[in-house]
Amino acid sequence: MKILKGIFRQSRNSNPLKNRQLVDPALFLLYEISKSDGSIDDEERKIIKMLIKENLATDQSEESTLTLLAKLSEESSSLYPTIKEVNESYNKEKKIRLLSMLMALIVSDGQVKPEEEALFFKIAELIKIKRTLANKIRLENS
Repeated sequence: MKILKGIFRQSRNSNPLKNRQLVDPALFLLYEISKSDGSIDDEERKIIKMLIKENLATDQSEESTLTLLAKLSEESSSLYPTIKEVNESYNKEKKIRLLSMLMALIVSDGQVKPEEEALFFKIAELIKIKRTLANKIRLENS
C-alpha cells in the first residue's frame, strides 16, 4: 500500500490535463487498465475506490470520481495526453511505482488477461521504461 500512496502524494500538485482537474494521471491509467479486458470487475472497482478515498485530495466521493473517470475514458480517444503528463511530471522511480500499481490491479481479479498485459507493456514503453524492467515488475507483482 505504501507504493500506492507515494505516487498520489506527489501528483496532487502537478498540472492537470484539460477537463481532468480532479483526475490524477495514475488514476486514469488504473481505470484504463481495469477496463481493457472489456469490464471492470468488483475487485478492480474496490481497489480504485480505495485509492481515490485514501490518496486523492478531492471533495468528490469515490463513486462520483469513478463516474468522472468513466466519462473521461469514454470521451478519450488516446492515452497519449495522459502519458505525456506522466513523462513530464514523474521521475523514473515514480514511473516504476505506477507500473507496480498497474500490475497489482491487473492481478487483483486472479487472472492476467492478454489485453491487460498488452496495455501494461505498451504503457511501460510509452513512459520510457525498458521492457526488461517492465517484465521484472510484472513478475514481482504476479
